[in-house]
Amino acid sequence: MARQNTQSAGSGPEKLYKGTRRPWPYLVFAHGASGEPRMQTRVENKPSTTKRMIVMIVAVLGLVAVIAGIKVLSIMRMIAASKPPPPAVVSTAKANSQDWQPELRAVGTLRAVRGADLALDVAGLVTRVNVKSGDEVRQGQLLLQLRDSEDIALLHQLEAAAALADVTFARARDQLAVQVISKADYDQSAADLKAKHAAVTQQEVNVAKKQLRAPFSGRAGIVTINPGAYLNPGTTIVTL
Repeated sequence: MARQNTQSAGSGPEKLYKGTRRPWPYLVFAHGASGEPRMQTRVENKPSTTKRMIVMIVAVLGLVAVIAGIKVLSIMRMIAASKPPPPAVVSTAKANSQDWQPELRAVGTLRAVRGADLALDVAGLVTRVNVKSGDEVRQGQLLLQLRDSEDIALLHQLEAAAALADVTFARARDQLAVQVISKADYDQSAADLKAKHAAVTQQEVNVAKKQLRAPFSGRAGIVTINPGAYLNPGTTIVTL
């Protein structure tokens, strides 16, 4: 009995399960030096054939799953490529015709194409103001009048003198034709006629200087002059 156990411990299990991956324990009975049997524990490798089969089956199934997934993905791509593209989404709206005016908002300064500070070059008393602030005026329109009664009276006097000179010159011309007067008297009458008409023209200019007229059409600025005011030469009356 002891001999069989010793042989089993020395050769049987070690040769049968040598080279396995995982060890497994088993009991061995042997005789000691005193001849008494004693129990020893040895570790032997357990066969793993079943586990290997399971691992191989799992690996094969995984490979099959990968191949099937690749095939399914390829089929889906082919189906997607064969389908026509989806129709484009188009938004529509009703078109209306209307006038469009571009706008630009900015802060700036306006300046007239033409502008002037209107004034008179003579002094005098204001008798009439024909413009108000912001009025639209026309070229040649009378804006302000200074007192000109004395100038008009002098103009009438000069016009009468010029009329007399016309008559005198006409008489002298007739007398010269019949040689009643000399050529010198005729020349004197002609010179006097020219002088009288020149005086009338000069007085007409003086009368016109008492009036302020618009040099061009435009909009009047702020007017601060009122009738009764006395103006010096060069005083700004209105800005046009």
